[in-house]
Amino acid sequence: MSGHVEIVVKLLDAFYKNLDISVLRAYTTDTFKTIILPESLGIQETNKEEHLASGEKTAAKIKEYKKYEIIEVFESRNKVTAHVRSHAMLKDGSEWKNDAINIFTFNEEGKISYLKEFIDSLETSKVAANLTA
Repeated sequence: MSGHVEIVVKLLDAFYKNLDISVLRAYTTDTFKTIILPESLGIQETNKEEHLASGEKTAAKIKEYKKYEIIEVFESRNKVTAHVRSHAMLKDGSEWKNDAINIFTFNEEGKISYLKEFIDSLETSKVAANLTA
């Protein structure tokens, strides 16, 4: 497993197994940006601090992940793409099933500079009010 793939797996494990997004801070550039897609969701691109705050807010709504698996990982020169499937129980008792495609872009120093995350918009829309409340 390459260094870039190891970093991606470490980040995904930290969030899905421990609900910890703070580990992202060490592996991203100061100018890190992220976007959640598809565009039809209307979610704006965020910077590093906004992404961390959003991730912490989401993690606070989750009781536990009942299931999490990395389905596939693809790597090119400076990108790692990971297909992730998860099933979470939210603190309000609702369930959130999600398939996501995460495309991590690395800079020359091996830090993540950009993340595109394509989420299951139908499943996420079912619990969106619970996640943003």
